[in-house]
Amino acid sequence: MKFLTRNFVEKIVNGLWRRIVMPPHYIVRKFICPFLSIKPNKIVFDNFGGRGLGDSPMYIAMEILRQELDCDLVWLVRNMKEPMPKGIRKVKFNSIRSIIEICTSKVWIDNVKNGILEDKKKGQYYIQTWHGGGVLLKHVEKAAIDTLTDFDIKITMNDSTKIDLILSDNQIISDDYKENFWLPPACEIFEHGMPCKDGLYRTQDEILSIKNKIIGGKNVGIALYAPTFRDDNTYEGYGINLEQVLNKLERKTKREWVILVRLHPAALKLSNLFSYGSKIINVTNYSNPMDIVVASDMLITDYSSISSDFLILNKPVFILALDLNHYQTHCRKLHPYYFSLPYPFAYSNEELLDAIENFDREKYLEKTEDYKRNFLKPFGDGHASEHVVSRIKQVIGFNGKE
Repeated sequence: MKFLTRNFVEKIVNGLWRRIVMPPHYIVRKFICPFLSIKPNKIVFDNFGGRGLGDSPMYIAMEILRQELDCDLVWLVRNMKEPMPKGIRKVKFNSIRSIIEICTSKVWIDNVKNGILEDKKKGQYYIQTWHGGGVLLKHVEKAAIDTLTDFDIKITMNDSTKIDLILSDNQIISDDYKENFWLPPACEIFEHGMPCKDGLYRTQDEILSIKNKIIGGKNVGIALYAPTFRDDNTYEGYGINLEQVLNKLERKTKREWVILVRLHPAALKLSNLFSYGSKIINVTNYSNPMDIVVASDMLITDYSSISSDFLILNKPVFILALDLNHYQTHCRKLHPYYFSLPYPFAYSNEELLDAIENFDREKYLEKTEDYKRNFLKPFGDGHASEHVVSRIKQVIGFNGKE
């Protein structure tokens, strides 16, 4: 037959080699997983593609452990030395074993859309917690389609079709989900808050303990500087003068202050932009960001949704947008409601210092309360983890040990 040319045969052989012989993951997914049964009480967790214990998935897992439910909890990690609470099994992220764990799980919980649950089986339940929560100030998903690669679009759209439950913290993010996340009609938007935000509801003794862990028990004011990342890896937006901010805070309040610096995981390599010491402390690698939020007295940020966490706690937030035009042109467009946030805005270090000097707490609280009541409409009550676990118990048909 004429069509069986040498080139044609080589193309077929090479294709089979790439798809079957070379990637063992493909063999497991296509030829082994379909024959493995779902384990009714197995729950597999991922946090940012194997980063380990953290974010909303951690709070859900800890609530399951607290309730002593008879569940097989599996956490995917890149570093097998990652510490893990008793009752949670570690499995190497992206290993053959991880594929088997995923395909035999009843419930899959993730905080990013990464396509790991590639071949979802009938009866499996996918919970998407979405990282960070809060208010999506910048365009993501469909709204940011012009900045995404074809591969990214394919992954996120395919992942969306498998989501059964996506968690929402407020009305703004619920609306964004509906408009931009390619969610299937059957996907439920679970409006009970983000489990990670449960960490905001702490007693005074717990807050003091956290402060002792972070700054060694000093009786000082704590300011957090937490900017987001830049898609083009530029660093002009991080040009805050931390020393001037410290001096301004101390002169205005007549007390000592420290500044904590926490960079986005996608901007870790920019940590060396700042000089650290006893009064400027790098907490980028601190495991639980909610600890840092409750320990801090104020926030300086740019386009990050972390501002909503401080809003919940009625703490001052200052926006420092040094590269606003560049960010919107070369990184992400911002939603129109970004510019109606109830915080003092500054576009230079001088304007930030003026905003701190002229800050009126009473007027600020009046403005933020109006914003929460009429626009944000938060759903959280400090028990989001319990709400999610209640749904999980329904899904797996297990009431557990009360």
